Amino acid sequence: MYKDYPAAYQVSKGAALQVDTAFYERIRTNAQQRTLVEQFEVPIRTGRAWKVKAGQVFRVTTPVGPQVGDFNVWNANDPRERLWAARTRQLQGGACQHPRSAVVEPAVFAANGNHHR
Repeated sequence: MYKDYPAAYQVSKGAALQVDTAFYERIRTNAQQRTLVEQFEVPIRTGRAWKVKAGQVFRVTTPVGPQVGDFNVWNANDPRERLWAARTRQLQGGACQHPRSAVVEPAVFAANGNHHR
């Protein structure tokens, strides 16, 4: 059973690592104002890469039930900046809504794959 452990680093209000929850809530609630750019399915036992521009939102779903897979994210302009799952867990604890990059910036917003702008 998955346990929701507290973050290893407790963030104080106004700290650089504090998540701007209001910003992400605005992204989540304004879905109807976005335009669908692309929609695709990644078949089982395959993979796919796609670019998401700054300001765009993407969604990953599992329409046939729970799946196991790898999910990797890189900055197209700086491959040293990448999704850092281990650091994200340290910074935010168990269930994560705001994955962090190797430079500790929010890498992506986990909303729930449609690709909108």
